[in-house]
Amino acid sequence: MALPLLPALHGRRPPWLDPGAGMSTNDIYTDVVVENARKERDEAVAKLLKSQEAIFRCHQRAEQCKDSTEKAKALVAIFNDGTFSMEEASDALKNDREVVIAAVTRNGLALEYASNHLKHNKEVVMAAVKQNGFALRWANAECRNNQDVVIAAVTRNGLALEYASNHLKHNKEVVMAAVKSNGRALQYASDALQNDKEVVMAAVKRDAEALEYAPEVFKQDKNVRDEHAREGNAHVSEEVQNAIFDPKAAFEKKKRHMVVTVKKNGLALKFAPDALKNNKEVVMAAVMQDGNALQYAAEGLQDDKEVVMAAVKNVGWALEYASKDMKDDKEVVMAAVKKNGYALKYA
Repeated sequence: MALPLLPALHGRRPPWLDPGAGMSTNDIYTDVVVENARKERDEAVAKLLKSQEAIFRCHQRAEQCKDSTEKAKALVAIFNDGTFSMEEASDALKNDREVVIAAVTRNGLALEYASNHLKHNKEVVMAAVKQNGFALRWANAECRNNQDVVIAAVTRNGLALEYASNHLKHNKEVVMAAVKSNGRALQYASDALQNDKEVVMAAVKRDAEALEYAPEVFKQDKNVRDEHAREGNAHVSEEVQNAIFDPKAAFEKKKRHMVVTVKKNGLALKFAPDALKNNKEVVMAAVMQDGNALQYAAEGLQDDKEVVMAAVKNVGWALEYASKDMKDDKEVVMAAVKKNGYALKYA
């Protein structure tokens, strides 16, 4: 049996030539065998590690391909057929910035199901609130305290002011943007700004009903009351008022005048005689211009599915004014929620 190759000495004196070493030939042979075995072991371990690393990389690439396919399918569902559901999406997709931005651009309220990480992302939140101001509710505290984000939200829907930080509810620029979008946003302004005449005037100018949320002192203020009166009658000219309340005028003439009026401002239905509030043609024209006009329609028409569907497709919140039967109608509720997710609270 041939001896294994001896290890290189690199200029060192062989230990067996050292008289004091006391090493026999067998000792030398054993050391060589052990060292060679150690080398073979190290080489085998290195090969094994290299093989395991290759296997890991293969698995990693496979997962990346899987994720890529899942993401591609999600984007197709968002942009093409609208079947994508953020609520049912995987955690990976909920944390994918591209997918989430695409989803909230189609439906801002999808922000509710985004990862906490992306609810902190200003770009994602901005995309959501620009589509639906109420998406502000699902943004993190930092974004709800960001003036740019909140102004974008309240410009889209003034009532989103409810979800702004307390600090920004004290910000006049933010509150003015909110009440100019929806006068009733005044209810969410700070006490100080509810006592600001300029803010109150802007709110009442946008919606006469906003006066309900103003302090009593403004309800007695002549300027505010005049603005309230102008807003309430702004789209009902004296000529139209004379025509629709003229007891001698033919009903068709009154109806014709009222239809023209509510097509400009559906809320003018509030000032129509009861007979016209009970006329489907007039009410349909009103709710198609502003779904909130449903609140002024006769009870019978608040129970008319065609009228209610027209109203909630225009303003989801109009579901609040529908009859109980209509609030129980799945098709009506779905139409309202599709327009505005928060309409569900009226179902």
